[in-house]
Amino acid sequence: MSKEKAVVSLENPDVKEAAELISDGLSEHKTLVIIGNCWVEYHGRASSKLEAGERIVMVKEDGSVLVHRPTGYEPVNWQPPGCIFQTHVSDNVLQIRAVRRKPPESIRLFFDRIYLVSVLNLIDSGEFALYASEEDMQKAILFEPSLVEPDFKPIS
Repeated sequence: MSKEKAVVSLENPDVKEAAELISDGLSEHKTLVIIGNCWVEYHGRASSKLEAGERIVMVKEDGSVLVHRPTGYEPVNWQPPGCIFQTHVSDNVLQIRAVRRKPPESIRLFFDRIYLVSVLNLIDSGEFALYASEEDMQKAILFEPSLVEPDFKPIS
């Protein structure tokens, strides 16, 4: 993968093509987005299995992993930053293993169909500023209910 390219994508690759691009992206600590038919096994502080389905998987440059279903904003499986990755193909199934040493845990992702693989060189130096959290807004409304509308009386 060229270091100059900001994005490299493959549409409907075979699993061997996808594995090569994914392996290169992981070794270069790039951000990856993988969309395809995926199932997941997790072992660590607990154990879980996610049966096959079409999923959106993100691997971030810090080594974190997020597995999303087509709906909802929270991942159904994830690994925090600091993972070490292994990839291989067996019987036309791509396996990506992400391992953390402390605490000891691993997540294994299996793909038998891949619709899209994108490897990205993302740059983000923007500052983040939070001006009011949801909790702050709730407290403000309870303190001054008329912020919502005159004569508004919250129940709780």
